[in-house]
Amino acid sequence: MHFAEQTKHPARYVRQVRVAEIGEAGQARLAASLVVLQGQGFAREIEEMYLRLAGVPIAPLAAPSAGADAANELLPVDASSLGIENAAARDVAAGAWRALVAMRQILGI
Repeated sequence: MHFAEQTKHPARYVRQVRVAEIGEAGQARLAASLVVLQGQGFAREIEEMYLRLAGVPIAPLAAPSAGADAANELLPVDASSLGIENAAARDVAAGAWRALVAMRQILGI
C-alpha cells in the first residue's frame, strides 16, 4: 500500500508527514489551524503561498496588523541588516519567515 493511502493526508503532504517534527499529528494540527496573514504586499503573498502549500488554512482577508507581527518580534535581527539589497528578495525573505514562524507556533516547535 502506498504511504499516502495509509495516512489521512493527501499525497502532497507525505513528505511533511515523514518529517519527525511534523508527523501525522503535526499535519493534522496544520490543517485544523486558521492563520491570519501579517505581512503586506509581496511579502504577504509569499507568506500565504508557503502556508497554503503546507496545508494551513488562511483566515478571510483581514487588514495587516500594525505592531502585532509575531514573526517580526521573533526575527533575531532587523530584516534590513540581513544583507539582502534587493527589495523583492527582502519581501520573499520576510514572507517566508512569517510563514515559518506561524507553522512553528502551530506545531509547538
